Amino acid sequence: MNTKIYKQIADRGVITEREILLLKNRANRGSDVMCVFVGDNDYTLKITDEQTAKGISWLLDKWKTPKGRVRKHNPFNQKQQAILSHFKEFRLVGFRDCGNWFVNWYLPVYRVISEHGRHFDYIARYSDKHNPIMFLD
Repeated sequence: MNTKIYKQIADRGVITEREILLLKNRANRGSDVMCVFVGDNDYTLKITDEQTAKGISWLLDKWKTPKGRVRKHNPFNQKQQAILSHFKEFRLVGFRDCGNWFVNWYLPVYRVISEHGRHFDYIARYSDKHNPIMFLD
């Protein structure tokens, strides 16, 4: 287990997309269980500006069409839509095991925070075409 990467991330206070993928892959291979506990509700990590832009663009695309109309089967409730309307930042909360009894499958948990301090947590499941977002609130 290499604790050097954890120290670098903690010192910077910002985690890159590449580091998130590295930690996720280590956890899924079972070679590094410590990365599962990157954060909890009290300690979250800021993500890079590039990743923030990519993430908000992806979420808004799930909510509204390019013309600004709300999608017929958008996954967001009213609280989540209000948070997205007043978006401030993303945070990495940690990793959650979305596997089954036989396989551990860790995915990153992101927190969307509004300008008013309200938030919701979600996991992006890109491989699930019909249900790409799993909310944890």
